[in-house]
Amino acid sequence: MVSSTPRVSIIMSVYNGEEFLDEAVRSVVAQTFTDWELVLVNDGSTDRTGALADLWASKDPRVRVVHQPNSGKPAAGRNRGMRAARGSIIAFLDGDDLWHPERLARSVVVLDAYPEVGSVFHDYRWFVTGSDPEQGRAYLADEKYVTRAAGALTERSAGGHPVWIGNGDLIKFMSTEIVGIHTSAISVRRAVLDSLEPPGFREELPHCEDIDLWLRISRATTSAVSPAPLSYYRHTTSSWMVNNPLARLVTGSFTVKSDMLLRLERMLTPAEWPSYREKISRYWCGLGYLCLTAGLASQARYCYRQAWRTGKERGSLLKAAKGLMVSSLPRPLLEAWWKVTGGGYSGRSKGPSA
Repeated sequence: MVSSTPRVSIIMSVYNGEEFLDEAVRSVVAQTFTDWELVLVNDGSTDRTGALADLWASKDPRVRVVHQPNSGKPAAGRNRGMRAARGSIIAFLDGDDLWHPERLARSVVVLDAYPEVGSVFHDYRWFVTGSDPEQGRAYLADEKYVTRAAGALTERSAGGHPVWIGNGDLIKFMSTEIVGIHTSAISVRRAVLDSLEPPGFREELPHCEDIDLWLRISRATTSAVSPAPLSYYRHTTSSWMVNNPLARLVTGSFTVKSDMLLRLERMLTPAEWPSYREKISRYWCGLGYLCLTAGLASQARYCYRQAWRTGKERGSLLKAAKGLMVSSLPRPLLEAWWKVTGGGYSGRSKGPSA
């Protein structure tokens, strides 16, 4: 018998995700922790996503499907799923990502062991379709997250596994260094989400609405970090960058960062402001690289110029200079660079723009 009030509600919003949906749902059904519901929001898909979702609901009563017209925003679908959720713990899974069988069990045991903890997130691996997810890059481990945030974390254990409990400085580390949270890797108490304003994703943001929510959650409650990689992020070559204008991406990201600065202005010390500036420089470099791999050379040059103006440290300046050099190469050399790196040929873009 399925509980009318499951402990965990898993939110999955999908648009035209028929290729990977079955694999994602199977990774939920395979969880060792079984007191869950999957609220699967079909966001106006035009492929077989809706039919596949309904088929899963017919096979497993823990799967509930919500059909809606396409919103054009991942935030809107996830918010719709949260409004329909009944669990006291909310988790998220994107329709092309996967979970380790212990993903929910490990998260719930942390929240049970530490009532003061309102959210827990874990490491995750990057993989490409056709490869072994277990061999993918472990993001937090590669970024040395626990080591870098050591002053903001205290080592504990839960269920026989290590877990790091954050203190008041963790939100400052996230803001000035690295957030570290991926959508498919966080579990949050419903009460924490309900206490936020707004309580879910900000649908007015054109980009980075997920980072905005993770930062607001981490500021509102104590967060815990599990070093175990318990979810798998599928990296695909898509037309996402091509289909989203640079202004849209920059506006969303910098709205989030500006809002966070206003929240933290009394928390950051003069010594910490340079770290935040370096983070902005690294962001510009990252956006410049995405523009390059999407075939948008002129936009990439703009981003790298901003990185050069913002950064002060040698490493960030070198990255900006390298990006400017590559994005300014003559067309034949730039096309050769794309062939070597695999960029410049995703979506509609077939080469460098002016």
